[in-house]
Amino acid sequence: MTKNEIITPSPKTAAILITYQCVAQCDECCFACNPHLTGTTVSLAEIKQFLNVISKIKTIKVVVFSGGECFIEFDILKQAIKYANSLGFSTRCVSNGYWAPTLDIAEKKIGLLAQAGLNELNLSTGDSHQ
Repeated sequence: MTKNEIITPSPKTAAILITYQCVAQCDECCFACNPHLTGTTVSLAEIKQFLNVISKIKTIKVVVFSGGECFIEFDILKQAIKYANSLGFSTRCVSNGYWAPTLDIAEKKIGLLAQAGLNELNLSTGDSHQ
């Protein structure tokens, strides 16, 4: 590489923080999310607008829904996953799993998101999530 060569970034993943509100308050949270951060939800219209913009960036293949706790706004999450999937994105959620106190409830919620097009679920674990 020469000193005059321009490096063009080619992102492969985009993240959407649906809300900064979370059911936990982890010391290690890089976004300083907590249960007291209300009124921080991004609307579905804003999410769709963002998805439309990034759909023009051909290197982006994955959209990650996180937060805070993205499952707090479950209906927005489900609709956003469906829309992202319709644009050809692979989708992932990052969650602490608070919404799955039983296997039946977990299967129902994940089933609904899978129907919407969810490809991957990452669960955060640790003492702060207990």
